[in-house]
Amino acid sequence: MAEEEVHGGVESSVQPDEEDQCDVAYESHCKEDGDDCEEEGVHVSILEKTNDAGIPVYGSEIEQMKLGCVGGAGLDYVALGVQTGKMAARILKGEAACQDIPYEVIENYALYINSEVVTQLNLTLPDEVKAEAQDVVNA
Repeated sequence: MAEEEVHGGVESSVQPDEEDQCDVAYESHCKEDGDDCEEEGVHVSILEKTNDAGIPVYGSEIEQMKLGCVGGAGLDYVALGVQTGKMAARILKGEAACQDIPYEVIENYALYINSEVVTQLNLTLPDEVKAEAQDVVNA
């Protein structure tokens, strides 16, 4: 299957014929986590359609691969939370004022794959990607 670049945009997060599907995805996620419901519900609905059509979708953080993206390079929000918490603790302990702490950036990213989606889409990953990437299926 050749790669195809698609240009365009999403005019709304719910198209009339997809409304019921999005509502189910939205509501089931909200009952579990209660955050980012609309975005994740739409993401799940889109991934169901693209994966069924054999179109790989790539994500930018680990949770998107867990939802069904084939893979991506991104950050781990748990690690980001730990880093942010350490900065906040310095302020709360009186070790530094907020304005005195320099901003920090993520210097390292990780490669993530969803091996179930890779198999479903009959994709072959290069050996170097397989060796470096974290598989989210059992994460």
